[in-house]
Amino acid sequence: MKKRYLLFIGMIFLGLLTGCIEEEKPTPILPPDNSEVNESVTIEILQMNDIHGHIENEGSYGGLARANTLIQQIRDESKEDNTVLIGNGDMLQETAIARVGYGKVVIDAMSQMKFDMMGVGNHEFDWGFDQFLSYFDGDTSNGEASFPLVNSNIYYENQLVTNGNQVTSSLLLEKDNVKVGILSYIGNVYSSINANMTVGYTFKGRPSEIAESVEVLGTSLKEEGADIIIVNIHDGESSSCKDYEANQLLANLKYKDSYLVDAVINGHTHTRQDALLQRKDGVALPVVQSAGKLSDFGRINLKYDTTLKKVTYANVSHISVSKANGMDQEVQKIIDDHYTASKDILEEVYCENQQYIQRYDQNFQAYISNVMMTATGATASICNTGAFRNNVPKGTFDFNVLYALNPFDNHIILCEIRGIDLKRFYDANKDKEIVYTKDYGASIATDQTYTLAIIDYVYFSPYFAGYRTNTYTDTNLVLRDLIAQDLRLRKDVGFNIEKDYSNILLSRVVS
Repeated sequence: MKKRYLLFIGMIFLGLLTGCIEEEKPTPILPPDNSEVNESVTIEILQMNDIHGHIENEGSYGGLARANTLIQQIRDESKEDNTVLIGNGDMLQETAIARVGYGKVVIDAMSQMKFDMMGVGNHEFDWGFDQFLSYFDGDTSNGEASFPLVNSNIYYENQLVTNGNQVTSSLLLEKDNVKVGILSYIGNVYSSINANMTVGYTFKGRPSEIAESVEVLGTSLKEEGADIIIVNIHDGESSSCKDYEANQLLANLKYKDSYLVDAVINGHTHTRQDALLQRKDGVALPVVQSAGKLSDFGRINLKYDTTLKKVTYANVSHISVSKANGMDQEVQKIIDDHYTASKDILEEVYCENQQYIQRYDQNFQAYISNVMMTATGATASICNTGAFRNNVPKGTFDFNVLYALNPFDNHIILCEIRGIDLKRFYDANKDKEIVYTKDYGASIATDQTYTLAIIDYVYFSPYFAGYRTNTYTDTNLVLRDLIAQDLRLRKDVGFNIEKDYSNILLSRVVS
């Protein structure tokens, strides 16, 4: 009886439960309410810093045609135009193919690659800043960039250097309906520029000055409708981008109740580095710098929430150029055409170099000094060791090899200096300067006065200020040209640094 009762109760419970399930109505699938769904837009920021004219394929680095295949792949990942391509600075100067046309080949290739803007580095002053600015003057007859130069802190005679839409203090772009504001700064790198090339120019490039400017100009961009702010700086710390004070200051700048800066690009130190600088609230600030000479380029990925009106995600990475599968033919054609037009200069063979030359070798330093003194009639010479960037392999000594050795167009200055002052300068700077005298080599007679042939970079530098006078002569002679003249005279006999360092065939040029 008890079992039947329990079975009866169980059947009633099951029936009730079944009835409840049968009565549930399925939840209808409603169309999304666009007013409540946050839409996210991806913005890709690609940057190159310090490529220094290495636009040709050089194995593990170099090659704008290779780089552009990778850039185009990233662009093809989205149907929308959501990629921002930035040139940080020091883009033009260091290679022979870039030098023969004062960087025009680099500008033309960058235009084909659809760069959105470029900033200024210290080496943009190497050929004179006016020469560089000519690519942004609206005159196509001397070459013209298809992208603007952004300059937020270089002044000439106390006026910010601008020129209509070609040279601007800030830039506002629209990418996939998101407005992107860009500011660009040269950092505290004034001492690395030939002072003779910066007469009349001033930079506000200390970290605190950059941060103050970003706060003003960035706020102005926000008021104009900018959704995202990118800050490009040609400076940094070689240890880490976390150690560069400007990055930390920018990370904390605010606009109303949000952070002002959304991405930062560094340059100048030629070190591959990246970081996500954590903030008290909100998304971390991505910072990137690539290694230089186009071994890689940086990539910052941002997601912008169009409802919340702010960046909700940030990531940073690097892309190695050597991983490219093929080369962009249109970019490569521009490079090839420039090479062909300058082939006679680039492929001129001066002579055969019979022995490997180490750029810090004493015989090589003596050779450079003797060339300077012979050409000018000077009795002493000073040249900075940093003027020589690569060693010279045994074999053909041509323009490409010479330019790789000495890629700077520094002039030779003539002045008078007392021997005791020359000795003091040598003692204070012997680790970075080549100091020679005609009669005594590395020895200096302190009781005589010398006619000094000195590289203008050194003459106008702060560390020569105590020895500099107002009486000097700019010979307009470029050291590299003098070396080329001497090497040409060795075409039939070759050049051996051990035997020829004191055997200068070049004649005196300055009377």
